[in-house]
Amino acid sequence: MTMKKYFVIACLICLTFMTKAQDFNYISIGYRSSIIPMSNFNDLIDTYNNTRSFLDNEMEHIWYMHGPAVGWGINFYDYTIGISWEGKRQVVSSGGTPPGGVYTTRDLKLRYNQLSFDFMVAIDYYHAVGISYDLGIMRSLTRTSLDETEDFTSIEGNRLNSVTLFGHISLNVTSIGGILLKPYVQFPFKEFRFRKTVNTLDEANSLNYSTADYEVKPFNFGVTIAWRFYIDN
Repeated sequence: MTMKKYFVIACLICLTFMTKAQDFNYISIGYRSSIIPMSNFNDLIDTYNNTRSFLDNEMEHIWYMHGPAVGWGINFYDYTIGISWEGKRQVVSSGGTPPGGVYTTRDLKLRYNQLSFDFMVAIDYYHAVGISYDLGIMRSLTRTSLDETEDFTSIEGNRLNSVTLFGHISLNVTSIGGILLKPYVQFPFKEFRFRKTVNTLDEANSLNYSTADYEVKPFNFGVTIAWRFYIDN
């Protein structure tokens, strides 16, 4: 089942529960920032830089991903269920003039989109703790200045489901909404496999990589900052 189908099903479920909610519903719109250690993936970037002595702008590591986040929650007394979506990414670049060539740049993008099913328990009016089950896709993409188009080309993508533990802190609450802080830590169930990315960035040595060399489990943590709009029943 595709992520779009999961999203449609989740929306239908929420619409059903909205008519039965006891307290309030809300919509949140904000931004998520994530620290995401990518050790083996960054080893590949180091190899890419080290085997191209002509680079005057070396490619940086992937470690900080960020992007928009939206959510929809339904409150039942001290409990809240909801769905949320986020799309975070990081782009790193290199540039240099190879022997006998022209100045060339390469951009590498790592993108991580996910749909989450959230459950929260209130501690008090301003604080809650929760857990979510996440349906995610991590994808690597690239482009160079020699390409005929400026669009990124997809290299590969992996489905990465995970569990997230998070806090839920409400600030400046008014009758129409308030600021939401959502610190979190995420635990993926399996590794992101980037074999095709190895072939793209280090084709000459790609056969020297073992399976473990092109796998990384993208454990990550960070915070979402959002504005939450209340919807009265």
